[in-house]
Amino acid sequence: MTREQYVGIFILALLVLGIAVGLYIAHSGWMAVALKEFRGIFVSGEAELVENFTLDVSNVSTIVARVEGGYLEVSHGVKAAVRVYRVVSWFPRTSDGHYAVKVVNGTLLLIDVSGYNVRMSLPPISLSKIEISVSGGGLLWDVATEALEASVDVSGGYAEVKDLRSGSARLLVSGGYAKLEASLTNVGEGSVKLDVSGGVAFLTLRTPKGSGLEVKQSISGGAIAIEVDGREFTGYGGFSEGPLRIEGSPTYRLTLHVSGGYASIVVERTE
Repeated sequence: MTREQYVGIFILALLVLGIAVGLYIAHSGWMAVALKEFRGIFVSGEAELVENFTLDVSNVSTIVARVEGGYLEVSHGVKAAVRVYRVVSWFPRTSDGHYAVKVVNGTLLLIDVSGYNVRMSLPPISLSKIEISVSGGGLLWDVATEALEASVDVSGGYAEVKDLRSGSARLLVSGGYAKLEASLTNVGEGSVKLDVSGGVAFLTLRTPKGSGLEVKQSISGGAIAIEVDGREFTGYGGFSEGPLRIEGSPTYRLTLHVSGGYASIVVERTE
């Protein structure tokens, strides 16, 4: 063989090895453990309480949450309460960061965090829309949230969203780590869109027992694994096993676009 052919085989072997390592890390849970340790940097250690206050969210219909650094944790509570901490870290700071947690015009809850540790409690809430974006740091959203439309955009850091109920949800991952647990309701379009161009994405999708599911895939790079009713489907490097359809009523739609990174989707049936 020529030198060029040897080089081509070597590059192909590296690509296959990279995919194998990525799949091993994702399935072994090592990535989740590492990110929990990363989260501990912002949650534990020395911290200075900056502000402590409550909010009236009784008329809130839209939530916009942005994390550009630091840490945001939203958990269940009987009322909306906020605690803001300034964390002592050994990482050099390029700026002091900023934060804003406020209700705008009575109906919009705005949460903007950069470089601070913000802990917030919320009662279970029903919304028209929720938008979450994470470009650095970490986010844990651990409160029952129902919204007609929901979107989670992760381009860096990590985000974990639990117990999201929506008729139309979108998860966009271009970097970092994202984990989303979503239940499709009978309101809205009954659809989920997952777009992964980098990083790692885990989606647990819950649909009613007896419902149908239509999965459309577009895999141009990276790797994907789908588990539905004990059946597994995979795709990687531009190859996939084609569309998947399970008959039932109502029929929900899952649209997947993967051009890089790794995506894991598990569909669970609920009573």
